[in-house]
Amino acid sequence: MVLFARALLEAASELPALLAVIGHSMGGASALLATQMGLRCETLVTVAAPSCILGLLRGFARFMGLPAEARAHFVRAVETTAGIPAAHLDVQRYQLDLPGLIVHAEDDPVVPVGEADLSTRPGSTVSCCVCQRVGISVC
Repeated sequence: MVLFARALLEAASELPALLAVIGHSMGGASALLATQMGLRCETLVTVAAPSCILGLLRGFARFMGLPAEARAHFVRAVETTAGIPAAHLDVQRYQLDLPGLIVHAEDDPVVPVGEADLSTRPGSTVSCCVCQRVGISVC
């Protein structure tokens, strides 16, 4: 995700001003992170993007059936590879000062719809659209 965010920054530096950036799932999380690293665009749209990477990593490790010690090691390994603590990859820590739209499926089996709620704040310019019965692959 961190490498993808850096790649977005590099690509944007070669392009005219961006009107919008749209990202799906981890691409949406990467686009959100890229805005914190200096990506400039007029608006940002995420579709089924996780807002808390630490929770996602822990959930994946549990899903894979890793024991507690292995789950912790997995998270540390990802943090070492990414070069940033997973807790820092949480939208609640981000300064979101651009208009945006968060689209998420109510029945998303991979990234719970609650992740979309974590990305919106009272008074922000970010709106949330929750789709009904479409899952991650369609929404």
